[in-house]
Amino acid sequence: MSKIIIYVEGKEDARILKEWFSEDSLIFRQVGGKSAVINNVKANKRAWGILDRDFAPSPQVKNSKGKDIVILDYYCIENYLIVPEAINILYPDAFRSVNELENWVIEKAKELVYYIAINKEYNRLWNKIEEKDCRLKYFENIPPIDRKEILSKVQECMSIFPQTDSVNWERFVNKLDRRANKLKSILTNLEIVNKYVNGKILLEKVIYEKFKEDGYKGKYKDFLDILILETEDYAKPKIEQLIKHFR
Repeated sequence: MSKIIIYVEGKEDARILKEWFSEDSLIFRQVGGKSAVINNVKANKRAWGILDRDFAPSPQVKNSKGKDIVILDYYCIENYLIVPEAINILYPDAFRSVNELENWVIEKAKELVYYIAINKEYNRLWNKIEEKDCRLKYFENIPPIDRKEILSKVQECMSIFPQTDSVNWERFVNKLDRRANKLKSILTNLEIVNKYVNGKILLEKVIYEKFKEDGYKGKYKDFLDILILETEDYAKPKIEQLIKHFR
């Protein structure tokens, strides 16, 4: 059987997908970023590509289905590991039920709405700025973080975007407030959370930290390895549906 080359963005993408499709003819190659995936697929007409959803709108995600480069339905590959049933089986003492765990993750995701709103706006502006990455980093402090503190940081960073010199700051803040409030209103279930919130952060800075507080002694990599194995039955069919035309 001939091998099928699939380019992905990051090391974790390749590692997780290789684990789930270890007995398959698929070869996952990490090339570092969206542009690299696109360029490699263009250069190799027999290859395919998978991109993180990140901030891609739903029509763009939908339109990628069946193409040589597909966009994940979730924010990133780590979101496919956020399966309450699997997590609850692994660590049953952390929460009283699967529903309690899921609701806790949703509430933690809602604490990130300003980060999501701001990073989405930065993402829109970013293609003109190369010399400095001033996008807010998730969890510089564990949330919730004071709104004024976040906006102060944003105001400092805005100076590196020449195209925003004429932006009315009050109008800009109102826009962020509206976006953040809208996000908070729609983050009502885990499916939606996984589309809009960075799974890397939810896993490492929320879920893993919670288990550490409750006595888990393993390193994050060990935690991730266990989840990759335990969530395969839940996650692999979703990825399989996405890439079935690659075969």
